Amino acid sequence: MMLPVLFLILYMLPLLLTALLAVLLYRLIFRGRRWGMAISVALALAASCVQPVLDRIALWRDLDRYAADEIRPDRLILPPGRLLHLQEGNHAGVTCDAECPFDTLSFVTGSTELELRDAVDWPLNLWDMLPEADPAEPFPYRYAFVSVSTTSYAGMLGLTDLYRKPDWPDIGVSKGVHMLVEIPQDGVLDLTQAPVHFRRFNLQADLAMAPFWGIVSSSTIWPEVGTIFADLAAVTRPQ
Repeated sequence: MMLPVLFLILYMLPLLLTALLAVLLYRLIFRGRRWGMAISVALALAASCVQPVLDRIALWRDLDRYAADEIRPDRLILPPGRLLHLQEGNHAGVTCDAECPFDTLSFVTGSTELELRDAVDWPLNLWDMLPEADPAEPFPYRYAFVSVSTTSYAGMLGLTDLYRKPDWPDIGVSKGVHMLVEIPQDGVLDLTQAPVHFRRFNLQADLAMAPFWGIVSSSTIWPEVGTIFADLAAVTRPQ
């Protein structure tokens, strides 16, 4: 019983603050003016949304700092081949299951999902992850869609700073990177050398909700992993 009451108070207090501000604006500035109360309410509501707007501007600014490292072609024509979906499991903004049906991509002839550990040695020998594969045959997969946190990606790239490149946003919110790469014929995946056809970043952050003055927030992932997959599907779709 106590928890619903606390949530009610959490949401009601900002609304009461907005109402109080509207009354003050009306009495001190807009009393007697045409549409005075409506203007007062509109200004109070606008003030209550300042922090949510600032939070979203900061999110877009951080995402923009990844732009130089993203690869987002307008059109991508790839030879058919099988795909490995490699992802760090149970990471919000990284894990992609039902919302990423890789078998529906026009160039994918079959897909297999494999889970990566948070810490894994790179370059990654994919043969070790496919014990049923015959090393005497060519490596059975042509592509890999890799979804990992940016901290893991920094480690894969061998960066001096184990968490980020200098132009990436500072640590503070969870970040993910999603990329379609070509797997070398020897089955050893080195992300510093493998051809990358598509790469996008996303962020998870707590954003203030409107119109609650920044007091109430919610966790947001932008863009969603499913949205990133949809972008890949769109640029690889036959015309």
